[in-house]
Amino acid sequence: MSMGKTRKYIIRSLSIWILLAVLFVSAVSVAASETDDTTSVNAGTVAAATLDIVAAYTEINAEDISSLEKLQSDILDWMESYESLSQEDQALLSESVNYMQAIAAEIEDLQGVAYAASRGESIDLEEDETENSWRYLNGEPVTDVLEAISEEAQSVLGFETDADDPYGSPEESGYPDDSVIQGKDDFNDDSVIQATDVFDELVGSGVTYQGIDVSKHQGYIDWQQVKNAGIDFAIIRCGYGANTASQDDVRWEYNASSCESLGIPYGVYLYSHADNTSEIDGEVQHVLRLLKGHKPTLPVYIDIEENRQFALGGAVLSGFAERFCSQIKKAGYKSGLYTSTSHWNAYFGAFAALPSYYHWVAQYNTSCTYSGRYETWQYSNTGRVSGISGNVDRDIWYGRLDGSDPLKTALAFSDVRDPQHPYYRAIYWAADAGITKGYSDGTFGIDKACTRSEAVMFLWRLAGKPAPKNAASSPFKDVQKSHAHYKAILWAAQKGITKGYDDGTFGINKTCTRGQIMTFIWRFKGQPAPKAAVKSPFSDVPKNHAYYKAILWGSQNKVTNGFSDGTFGINKNCTRGQIVTFLYRIR
Repeated sequence: MSMGKTRKYIIRSLSIWILLAVLFVSAVSVAASETDDTTSVNAGTVAAATLDIVAAYTEINAEDISSLEKLQSDILDWMESYESLSQEDQALLSESVNYMQAIAAEIEDLQGVAYAASRGESIDLEEDETENSWRYLNGEPVTDVLEAISEEAQSVLGFETDADDPYGSPEESGYPDDSVIQGKDDFNDDSVIQATDVFDELVGSGVTYQGIDVSKHQGYIDWQQVKNAGIDFAIIRCGYGANTASQDDVRWEYNASSCESLGIPYGVYLYSHADNTSEIDGEVQHVLRLLKGHKPTLPVYIDIEENRQFALGGAVLSGFAERFCSQIKKAGYKSGLYTSTSHWNAYFGAFAALPSYYHWVAQYNTSCTYSGRYETWQYSNTGRVSGISGNVDRDIWYGRLDGSDPLKTALAFSDVRDPQHPYYRAIYWAADAGITKGYSDGTFGIDKACTRSEAVMFLWRLAGKPAPKNAASSPFKDVQKSHAHYKAILWAAQKGITKGYDDGTFGINKTCTRGQIMTFIWRFKGQPAPKAAVKSPFSDVPKNHAYYKAILWGSQNKVTNGFSDGTFGINKNCTRGQIVTFLYRIR
């Protein structure tokens, strides 16, 4: 996500009582300045300032020396305020002072890297065995840090909250209940590209799957409960930094083995601390050592988010990612990179252009705004899932989970590359299901008109390619038995899906209209009776039209939404993109 927006989403993820605590502290501080200086007000004011500094820490630009100096100055001011308190008051803020000291040490390291980078020099920092990034502070998730600081504030002020549910209900926190996977039709128009809200269309089928990524921070996980909750896949941290046993993730072996025993597809990631290529090579060996005896079906990622790494610049970091991924791929695993949307945009343009590696994007938002290709989107860091105590990252996977290589599909059609295209998922679902293979030139033909024979062929493949009954002759004089689509057309005729034309032809090469394909689909589904309607849902479909029932049923069952002008386009040519979208909706 944009680092300028990070704080907004962190604060939004906190519970209502946290926000009230901060607001209350600020209000009391103002009032106190006009009356008297009480112990609780001073301690509360300093606690509130801690939240501001931690939030600012998550937004720092490791290349911007002036912003680092500004944050360092704010920390010094905070320390002065803290030291002016009585010992009794200081004892109330033990968590806050520890976090401020951690941020101060991190800023000092970042300044050393930034100053060296500005002079074209390198600096060899001591290996850091904790995570410090926009998501972590001194090895702790920032959400946990903010919660701990806020608990200090509420303790000083005497606020009370439900210890069993510090984040409140899903309605209070502003996030949907992750234990319930909801679906939403994102296709608002049958031909016009609309902006999609993927966060609200958490669909666990087709080419979209729901998952989590975990590490030691989640503690013990009951993987059976996780599976029962509807989680389709997991991405498991194996370790962080250098190839030493002390930097293995202590939950790695248990988490990987549990997923394997329960048949949960999983991928792997390593949190990188590398400052140079030698350290990248060491991290590769770290991963390969831990992968022995395991067979992840999803990619192995390098997680580049450590603050000090970004002072090295985009060219260096893209090189790090490629070096890691090429070695992992050579060892026989799929490989890729994890980082935030803003970091993808600012640092990894060169790596993103490489076609052989996977892209995992983090953006805690209602939609992913990264314009490049990505197969996985981490959309929340405050998810709740049965079997896991506390917060867990939530992810969406675009592709198959059966061990095949989604990149081969993701790159199959040169005219369908944008995951935000309204037909994207439908087209790759159809490709994965064997309904369509596209054209020999590598395109799908998204806007090409679909012929009647293609439409019937798609339906036949969706049905599983059932064998038609033997026939002495073709039911249509323009369909020879030797035709590639003969079995599909014969099957469709026998099932009453198509009757052909009055002249005895099927119209094998004629373009299929939208009215015709909706009628084919309706008959394919058994001609279900639509609900009675006072008027037609579309201005160009009168109630006495031969296709009316089929189109009304299609509208009522969200197979079609028509066009934004209120028409269905009954006589318009049906494009290949539209027809596979209709089929995707009835799958």
